[in-house]
Amino acid sequence: MDVEEFLSRLDAGENNFSGVDLSGAILSEVDLSGINLSGANLSGADLKSTILSNTDWINLKEALATIREIQDESNRAHALIALADKLPPDLLSEALTSAREIQDEYLCADALIALARKLPPDLLSEALATAREIQDEYFRTSTLIELAEKLPSVLSEALAAAREIQDEYFRASTLIALAEKLPSVLSEALAAAREIQDEYFRADALRELAQKLPPDLLSEALAAVREIQPEYLRADALIALVEKLPSVLSEALAAIREIQDEYLHADALRELVQKLPPDLLGEVLAAATEIRGGYPHTNPLRELAEKLPPDLLSEALAAAREIQDESNRAHALRELAEKLPPDLLSEALTATREIQSEYHRASTLRALAQKLPPDLLSEALAAAREIQDESNRASTLRELAEKLPSVLPEALAAVRKIRHKSNRAYGLIALAEKLPSVLPEALAAATEIEPEYHRASTLRELAEKLPPDLLSEALTAISEIQPKSNRAHALIALAEKLPPDLLSEALAAIREIQDESNRAHALIALAEKLPPDLLSEALAAIREIQDESNRAHALIALAQKLPPDLLSEALAATREIQSKSNRVHALIALAQKLPSVLPEALAAATEIQDESNRASTLRELAEKLPPDLLSEALAAIREIQPKSNRVHALIALAQKLPSVLPEALAAIREIHHEYHRDNALRELAEKLPPDLLSEALAVIREIHYESNRTNALIALAKKLPSVLPEALAAVRKIRDKSNRIYALRELADKLPSVLPEALATAREIHDESYRADALKELAEKLPPDLLSEALTAIREIHDESYRADALIALAEKLPSVLPEALAAATVIRPESYRADALRDLAQKLPPDLLSEALAAIREIQSESNRAHALIALAEKMSLHNPSLSNVSANCVNLNHSTLTEAKLNQSDLRYGNLKGANLNKANLSRAFLNHADLSNTMLAQSNLSGTNLRNANLRNANLIGSNLQDANLSGANVEKARFGNNQGISKQIKEDLIQRGAIFVGEPPTEDWG
Repeated sequence: MDVEEFLSRLDAGENNFSGVDLSGAILSEVDLSGINLSGANLSGADLKSTILSNTDWINLKEALATIREIQDESNRAHALIALADKLPPDLLSEALTSAREIQDEYLCADALIALARKLPPDLLSEALATAREIQDEYFRTSTLIELAEKLPSVLSEALAAAREIQDEYFRASTLIALAEKLPSVLSEALAAAREIQDEYFRADALRELAQKLPPDLLSEALAAVREIQPEYLRADALIALVEKLPSVLSEALAAIREIQDEYLHADALRELVQKLPPDLLGEVLAAATEIRGGYPHTNPLRELAEKLPPDLLSEALAAAREIQDESNRAHALRELAEKLPPDLLSEALTATREIQSEYHRASTLRALAQKLPPDLLSEALAAAREIQDESNRASTLRELAEKLPSVLPEALAAVRKIRHKSNRAYGLIALAEKLPSVLPEALAAATEIEPEYHRASTLRELAEKLPPDLLSEALTAISEIQPKSNRAHALIALAEKLPPDLLSEALAAIREIQDESNRAHALIALAEKLPPDLLSEALAAIREIQDESNRAHALIALAQKLPPDLLSEALAATREIQSKSNRVHALIALAQKLPSVLPEALAAATEIQDESNRASTLRELAEKLPPDLLSEALAAIREIQPKSNRVHALIALAQKLPSVLPEALAAIREIHHEYHRDNALRELAEKLPPDLLSEALAVIREIHYESNRTNALIALAKKLPSVLPEALAAVRKIRDKSNRIYALRELADKLPSVLPEALATAREIHDESYRADALKELAEKLPPDLLSEALTAIREIHDESYRADALIALAEKLPSVLPEALAAATVIRPESYRADALRDLAQKLPPDLLSEALAAIREIQSESNRAHALIALAEKMSLHNPSLSNVSANCVNLNHSTLTEAKLNQSDLRYGNLKGANLNKANLSRAFLNHADLSNTMLAQSNLSGTNLRNANLRNANLIGSNLQDANLSGANVEKARFGNNQGISKQIKEDLIQRGAIFVGEPPTEDWG
């Protein structure tokens, strides 16, 4: 049969090709998994890329086998749970066995629950048996509940197990969970719930059960609920029960009526309201009327009001009126107010007037006010006027005044009767929105308020509402306020409204304020409003302020308003300020109008003793100086010590005087502390012209600390490309290769051509840890043409852990390195680092590398590390062809086939049947033959280097002359297997193999050995 015919028949679905002759065939990429090639002739065939097994399925089987080998139950359970969702049906039995072997009941329960969703019907009974063996009733219960969700076929056994649970609550909970699939157990579940002695748990079980009960069991459930003694528990269970079947509403309400605690009684009714349809709300409303008092907000009428149909609102209002506790009654009336139709508002108003508590009566009147029609507003007003407490009366009248102008005269009359002047003033202010004519009266009331603090705050609130014709009176009132600090705040509020003709009086009032801080703030607030003719007086007022800081701030605020004829006086006032710092700031403000003061400002700045303040002041002044003062400013700056302060002032001056940049650069050069020198250079870099970049580079080169030098170089290099060659030269002189690489990498954004050099530098780093870090940092910036060299550099790292980390980083740009990264990771010592590397790799590996990763993980001796690596790998595992679900279906059958000189390197033949096959001189390097049946197989002179033969059956196999370098023979059956003249067999390995039954022969190998 030629290859074409073979492939055609294969595509047609044929799978039995026993004895076929395919010698020399190239079968790359052909899927032979599950195909019978027993006795076939495949000598010389190229099977290197041929799919010989369902790798996904085998990976899962291997992972499961690895998990079962973990002795620590916690690690085993967690790994099993991670793998559970990935397992195909035919591996679930083994997984279940593994779960059953876990002695810790908590871990066993978790593993069973994870598996439960996947188990087929024939395994659920076994899982159930395991669950029934769990002694801890909590764990047993949770496992049974999870199993009961799966299939009805195990429900009868689950039920039997549930009945054996001694703990009443757990038994009831399990029965309730079972009822989802087996409704016939509801009666038993209810009986079990009733037997629970602890009333809290009984109520909880009954609540949970309520949603599942059929109509014929509701009466019994209700009886059970009524037996619960604690009222709040009984109420909660009743609420759950009533939602299910409205026909028991009357009985439920009767039970709720028995609850003595009115808060709980009301809470039960409130919950009912949310669950019942409108046609059943009447009965709840009737029950609500029985609540006569208790704690605030206990009556459920609020919730009822939102749901009641119009025909029940009258009854609800009547119920509200019967509430004895006035707080609750007022609350209920307020909630009903929004819902009431016009014909019930009169009754609601009457009910409100009956409330004795003025506070609650007032709050309810305010709530009603927005709903009342015009014909009821007079009555509401009368009710408001009856309120004795003036604050409540005033606030209620304000609300009523919002409604209709027709009541304003009466509201005004009521407000006028308020004796407390502050409350009367606030009432008048509120009325002023609708009745501006009351503002004079409000102002008059405000002026009479005692104490003066309240008068000031009332006048502040009134200020923004006053018309121009009242501002003079308000100003007079404010001017009379003592202490004058209160007057200041009121004046500041009034300043925005004052017309020009009152500003003189306001200024006079401000001048009388004794507290200088308040006076200064008031002057600052007024400054923007002052006309030219008052500026002289304002300036005089400012000069009277003794505190220099306040005086300076006031002068600064006034400076922009001053006319030329007052500037000299302002200057004189400024000159009187002793604090040079405050004086300079005032002079700078004056300089906008009087540039001639800048020399004086500069002179004052130079006299500031504190050098830090002097430097910051000169920096502020620098941008305002004319050209003729720049040299003097420069001289002043030059005297500043330390140089770090001087440099920042020079840099500020450079905006106006670029010629100082060389000097700034020279000053930077003299800064002793390299950290400050580095910072100053970075600040200066963006201002430097091209001709100074070389000198800046020289200064940077003098920085000894390489980290600072590197930072400064990078800042400079980003400025102009012209400096890049020199920057590069300086970077090249950095001795610390890590710092040099960092600088080169940063330069690469402007000068990509440095990347080869950066890479070469990285390769020169002696310390492998730093070298690996440098290569990892570089990896993301490298262009495609440098990736090969980077890979070579990484390969030169001897430490497997560092090499693996670098390879993983490079894999983002060069996925083809993943096999090599994995190979490096598999030999990392110690194991904890190897496990970490394998975990990091797990998420990046393609499906074809999972087998090798799994093999590496299996070699990890530490169970904890092995389990964690398995868990990471489990997320990548999946079965792409679930129809292939057993060994024979997943693996090609090569029983007694001829495969001499066949190319099978890196092939996956795990669990494969190669019994009696002829594999002499075959290339099986790095192949996976774990668990493969190689009994009686001829493997003479075959290449088995790096091949995984773990747990393979090599009984009676001939391996004479085969290359076994780095082969894994752990667990393999080598009884009567023949070895001799093998590469990779050390004395120790030979002794071990002989002890396990292997035979070593001395004669030279021949081609026909077998």
